[in-house]
Amino acid sequence: MVVHTPGCCLHIHREVFRKTSKEVPNFGLDCHQTSEEWWRKVVTGTFAAVGIRDEEKLKLVGDLIYKDFAGPNNWQVFSDVEPTLALMRKQKLKVGVISNFDERLEGILAGLGLEKYFDFVLSTYNTGFSKPDSRIFNLALKKASVDASGAVHIGDSYELDYLGAKQVGIKPLLIDRGETTAQECQHDLNVVKSIQEAMLYITESSK
Repeated sequence: MVVHTPGCCLHIHREVFRKTSKEVPNFGLDCHQTSEEWWRKVVTGTFAAVGIRDEEKLKLVGDLIYKDFAGPNNWQVFSDVEPTLALMRKQKLKVGVISNFDERLEGILAGLGLEKYFDFVLSTYNTGFSKPDSRIFNLALKKASVDASGAVHIGDSYELDYLGAKQVGIKPLLIDRGETTAQECQHDLNVVKSIQEAMLYITESSK
């Protein structure tokens, strides 16, 4: 009997996610699949990799996970996020979301009470592009009606967010809540520990 730790399962899930993203881009949109079918493939592939191959049960599990993560109950909002977004709104900053996610994103943000703070939401599913593709960042600039030199992008991935923003001239900030890898920390980066700290950085930079 092989016992898989939660960390091992998470690693397998991420590998299956990457493989599926490469084989079937944009959560199935490019291949005429629904995002629900796409995620079901990821769930099935993850469980199959640890020896569970009951397709009928895995379909039920996949559908349940998809529906559960379409609402706000399985998502965590850090305590500094909403107050900082409210401050950004008060200061009349243009604020948007760029996310490698599917069409559930806006409903999730609404369920969390955060949608009202954003001027636009761009996802892989509604644009056809994924970070670090320069096109999704350029779309954000167009939506915000600002030049790259006047924009800041905050994200937690060095490859997807930091380099993606930097390549189009947007000022990148890497948010590190203790999960940034050692390899990423070796770079000379603009790093903040929270959204609140990012706001302070933006305020100081604009002086």
